[in-house]
Amino acid sequence: MCVCGIAQIALCMPIQVLAQPVIFVDDDATGANDGSSWCDACLYLQDALAAAAESNESITEIRVAQGLYKPDQGEGQVPGDRYASFALQNGLALVGGFAGCGALDPDARDPTAFESILSGDLDDNDDPTWTPESNCCVATGEPGCDDEVCVQAITWFRSKCDERWDTACADYAHRWCCDLCRATFCDNSYHVVTVSSTDPTSVLDGFVITAGEANGYPDEENVDFSYGGGLYGDHGSPTVSNCVFTGDTALKGGGVYITYGNPSITDCTFSKNLAVSTGGGVYTLFSDPVVTSCVFVENAGCGMHIFRGDEPAVTGCVFRENQRAGLRYDASGLITECEFIGNVGDVGGGLYLTGSAPNIIDCDFIGNHGNFAGGMYSGAFPQVANSRFIGNSATSSGGGLFSSEGLILVNCVFSGNSANFAGGLCHGLGPALLLGCTFVGNFAGGVGGVWFGGLGDMTIANSIFWNNQSDCCVYHGVAYGEYPPEVNYSCMQGGAPAWGVGNVSYEPLFVDANGLDNILGTEDDNFRLSVDSPLIDAGDPDPPLVPYMDHDGHERILCGRLDMGAYEFGIGDYDCNMFVELMDFAAWDACMTGPDGGPFDAGCEAFDFDADAIGDIDLRDFAGFQLTIPGE
Repeated sequence: MCVCGIAQIALCMPIQVLAQPVIFVDDDATGANDGSSWCDACLYLQDALAAAAESNESITEIRVAQGLYKPDQGEGQVPGDRYASFALQNGLALVGGFAGCGALDPDARDPTAFESILSGDLDDNDDPTWTPESNCCVATGEPGCDDEVCVQAITWFRSKCDERWDTACADYAHRWCCDLCRATFCDNSYHVVTVSSTDPTSVLDGFVITAGEANGYPDEENVDFSYGGGLYGDHGSPTVSNCVFTGDTALKGGGVYITYGNPSITDCTFSKNLAVSTGGGVYTLFSDPVVTSCVFVENAGCGMHIFRGDEPAVTGCVFRENQRAGLRYDASGLITECEFIGNVGDVGGGLYLTGSAPNIIDCDFIGNHGNFAGGMYSGAFPQVANSRFIGNSATSSGGGLFSSEGLILVNCVFSGNSANFAGGLCHGLGPALLLGCTFVGNFAGGVGGVWFGGLGDMTIANSIFWNNQSDCCVYHGVAYGEYPPEVNYSCMQGGAPAWGVGNVSYEPLFVDANGLDNILGTEDDNFRLSVDSPLIDAGDPDPPLVPYMDHDGHERILCGRLDMGAYEFGIGDYDCNMFVELMDFAAWDACMTGPDGGPFDAGCEAFDFDADAIGDIDLRDFAGFQLTIPGE
């Protein structure tokens, strides 16, 4: 039998095979094992990678069938070698999830149904049910732990652990006392996959990457074997898609660790990975990752940590039930269309911001908890737009959001958040602007809605504060320290203080404040204004920041003038008579922009139901318009 290794290229890869751009890998292949077809596939992925490296880039793709593949297997590999890893190459796509030899259609591809697993469990001895007997692996608050060797190892560089075994001490025990904390995993690969010095032509697509255990030390070439259990990259900019990282562990970056690179990570799942320090799912340093449509669930050490970068982008991702925050972010850039659900952290359950000032747009923060700051903590100066903070909680301050620096909030909704102090928003120092926001049903022991403790330059406009509750304060909606904010054209329950102009205390008359479940402060609450709301056209007649969109992405001024709150009334109401009817339908043809798209004519913004960036009125908008016509 021939296996495709460097030493046997001449035997393993005959001329006709070298001429093809694709090598096949299947651990069930029964043929020649030369990589030329599915049933003649290489048995070991390392052999195919070696052949690709020797091909002078004539091999551009390796296709891998369902099965289990380990980095210590193949020609020239040493069984049990923890330093072995699958090294990606520039100009080479590594593609998994194929049915492979013996299937009715060997080329059928479904990474979920046909799992191609890259595993660091070299000795097949991982026991996911094993639990440590030593208390060195948990924070006890007592001096040291019950293993003297471990205590000496940790206190050698962190003497405080001899006085109080805190979370940091327990975290380091996972690294330096692996036998106590990780026992059956301590002989696993340091890095299952490596992507150092790669560019975007290095592709990893359709794999499960699991059981990496990066608990080692840096070597003389500065490769750090304590980072990146699943995937490690120094100056790595690979393209990673349709992959699952699960059960990987490291000091930083349990699933993925990238430094000085610009990786693209798309449609991936990071589940139950562990970072002893931070970045359970992903950790990037001095990098600009583009992370799109990924799921981070039940990772320890936070879902993802982006530390220092110029323009990273996180789009359409879900962070759910991660520990130590869903996302930790210290960079500028963009966070958009993300969901933060049920995450827990000491500071900032859903999102923890420090340093730079990103834009956060169209995100939901739901049911997160922090001892300090439930939905989001900001130590930066972010701009947060069109986002919802619902049902978050904090033991201390800032149930929905705590900001210690400057803050801009536009068209945001805070509902059902709670804390001991400042249930909705707690803002410290720096300027603040709240424009078109809705605060409803937030609760705290002190100040239900918003607390301002900063020094001047605090402005609220076109906002609603209703049914917020607190145990101590007259103004349940807005309270402040030494300097009051300027409040204009806003609605405050119980009477608006004389802080500005145009303020009212009318019942907002929302469409359905309690939602279908009749519980205020849950996801189905509808805080759009009903047709008879007195807050329609009650906003600033000369707003300073227009044009800008409402919470749904529609034009902010549809009829007359600005409305109060996060939502603009009037979508579908072309003639602005407060009703969507057949008279509006009569204007539809004139507003259609045709196949080439917008811009639409003045007044036609009422028909832009899908709020697309193109600005056209088409059949997608008509589908939404039909739902608003009575009787439809």
